Amino acid sequence: MSELWKPEPRSEQVKALYAQAKPAVPLSVDILLEKARQQTKLDDWGSDDFIPRLEVLVNDINKHAKLNNLGMATAAKGMILDMVKGRLRLESLKKEYSVFLETPIKNPVFIVGGSRTGTTLLQRLLAADPANRSPRLWEMESVGTVASGDEERMKKAHDRTAMAQSMLHMLNPTMPAVHYSEADGPEECVIMMGTDIRNWALMSCFNVPEFTELLFQENFEKSYLRH
Repeated sequence: MSELWKPEPRSEQVKALYAQAKPAVPLSVDILLEKARQQTKLDDWGSDDFIPRLEVLVNDINKHAKLNNLGMATAAKGMILDMVKGRLRLESLKKEYSVFLETPIKNPVFIVGGSRTGTTLLQRLLAADPANRSPRLWEMESVGTVASGDEERMKKAHDRTAMAQSMLHMLNPTMPAVHYSEADGPEECVIMMGTDIRNWALMSCFNVPEFTELLFQENFEKSYLRH
């Protein structure tokens, strides 16, 4: 029986990136939280109820994920740190732009389903209708910049996301066939909902069986309200 899929050989560019990666160091919840505070210069988490989930996730990655050096530095440390920093920034934005919280959102559409069941395709189809408005990937990664309305900052934020997508596709050229993404394309809510460490997409990035089991016990009502 022939194989359905196998990874393509790594390019010379990608091999060079892997060779330059520093030795992997286990994740630390305390270090992640402190780095988030230092890099954002913020310290209001809103509440600390996300920390027990973060502890399970971090322990699970350290114990089960078996990441290589580049994976630990980018996918683990970078991704999880971004989620934690996003929480701090969201709390700050809620104060700075409180008027937005007073604006009712009429008839929101939520697409709910498991991975590989066509939810992405349905979202892209709905987003293609001019009567609907789906957040773009670059917007979700730079919510504060979008809220500011500063065109120069928004251009820089857009270009950062576009560059990151190019890097992702260089490292993993088969990724677009699994889940296509681009800076200007509609993207799913997992980016926004990750700020409280309730994120089903993490299991598609890491082997995290204990964190996955925890999510099955979680109530996502607050996550959708935050989103």
